[in-house]
Amino acid sequence: MRSLAVSMEEPSVSTRVLVILLWSMLHRCYGVRAGIQSSNIVVMPVPVVSSQYFNMLEIAEEMARRGNEVKILSTKYLKKRRSPVQHIEYQLHGNADFIDDINKLSSAKKTSNLFGYFSIGKNALELSYTSCIDILENNVTRNAIIEADMIVTLSVMICGIYVADIYDKPFIVLHPGPLPAIGTYAQVPLPPSYVPLAGSISSDKMNFLERTRTFIFSNVKNVVMDFIFTSYFRNLQEKFSRKSLQSFSHLFSKAEAYIVTVDFAFEFVHPIMPNVFVTGPVTTKPANKLSTELENFMESSGEHGVVVISFGSAIMHLNHEVIRNIIQAVSRLKQKVIWKIKLDAEVEIPENLKVVDWLPQNDLLGHAKTRGFVSHMGINGATEAAYHGVPLVAACIMSDSYGNTVKFTEKAKMAKPIDVYSASADTWLEVIEDVIYNSSYKENAMKASKLMRSWNRTSVQRAGDVIQYAVENGGHLPHLKSYANNLYWFQYHCLDVVLFLSTIGCFAFYVFCKVAKSLFACICSWKRREKID
Repeated sequence: MRSLAVSMEEPSVSTRVLVILLWSMLHRCYGVRAGIQSSNIVVMPVPVVSSQYFNMLEIAEEMARRGNEVKILSTKYLKKRRSPVQHIEYQLHGNADFIDDINKLSSAKKTSNLFGYFSIGKNALELSYTSCIDILENNVTRNAIIEADMIVTLSVMICGIYVADIYDKPFIVLHPGPLPAIGTYAQVPLPPSYVPLAGSISSDKMNFLERTRTFIFSNVKNVVMDFIFTSYFRNLQEKFSRKSLQSFSHLFSKAEAYIVTVDFAFEFVHPIMPNVFVTGPVTTKPANKLSTELENFMESSGEHGVVVISFGSAIMHLNHEVIRNIIQAVSRLKQKVIWKIKLDAEVEIPENLKVVDWLPQNDLLGHAKTRGFVSHMGINGATEAAYHGVPLVAACIMSDSYGNTVKFTEKAKMAKPIDVYSASADTWLEVIEDVIYNSSYKENAMKASKLMRSWNRTSVQRAGDVIQYAVENGGHLPHLKSYANNLYWFQYHCLDVVLFLSTIGCFAFYVFCKVAKSLFACICSWKRREKID
């Protein structure tokens, strides 16, 4: 009885204070609030692209910390890490070899790239379609979607948009790239006079020809992409949905919110709508401690430091000539170099180069000994470099890397571009040393880092706030949506008004001409009569 009495005693003042402090920390850090019911959230990343999967995982773990039940639909092709979030793995029957196609493209000559891009785009579209079939025909993944209160899908995971529509689920789009890529679907006004196309080599300071090109291609691209996606997924709608067929652009515009994970420290400024939230990159975070082996390697570099080279999670092979030129340049550097790549056994590796199959990129970029980063300018790597204040050698290979390069060279001014396929060993050496020793690159990188770090809440927390706000309000945010979603395209662009005013103007001009002609005829007739008289 005595032990029972002791257990029933009131907690001490210090215990109560500790509980209150712990609760306030949870409230401040993770947004946990009393009386909020846990929501069921399904996260849908691209089934084979690990770098984009990690973007989604950061968001999923944040939502799980807030007390929500979160499930990620994943496949065996994703490079996973240990996580408290539940992963539901489904079998992918589509062609998952398009990552190999990317490696083949990066290993090929530059002249063949155009055909490679079409092949990769086609394979990616087929993969998205077949993954959708696999998800909808799998009882476990289908039940997870049916039970969900909210679906969070990646913008390039087109399947997520169709699945949300089929089961009438509210959804939020996570877009880890420039807003112009999805801006039209989100009804964001993107004036072609200063908002370049996504992936374009133009900056926001465009000349007449660039503005003309942007105006034409932005409109053509929207029509063509909408036609392709709508046509490609028509069979999916007919098979699984009882609703009338709707265009891809219309379905995309139904999103409750769009989370755009860029930062205006390097992104060109453009308008946004109330349901578009620019949160900053979600993979950027303080560096963790390196393994003993890597730490010893970094410290052994002395005052010269280390250069990190990585061409992304998908690219492990390069053209042999490119590899030879990079190795020759690296061998002449004073710095030590760590490079994530797979090399043939016969390749001679210089003493200052460490070759690895995988590297903790964020942790290496955050190390005090890192002097520069040779990157393919994927969005994750480029933003992590900016976050840690590391200058960049922009070695573009494909996809969005060209657009990212323009932003980090023209606006952030922390990167120097290099042509991967035509650069000689001397050029590689010159560009890398310029980035390391020209203090302006480092200074601008530190400015970008300060801008990104100065927010009171992290990018992941801000993205989590948006999702939490949506689920706490029943999953729907109609008060943030513009009426533009309900307008026809000709109404949105006021073409009907232009046509009406043009008609009125033409009619007024016609009347004016008739009246003027009549007056002129009268005057001429009057003058003739005067002459006769």
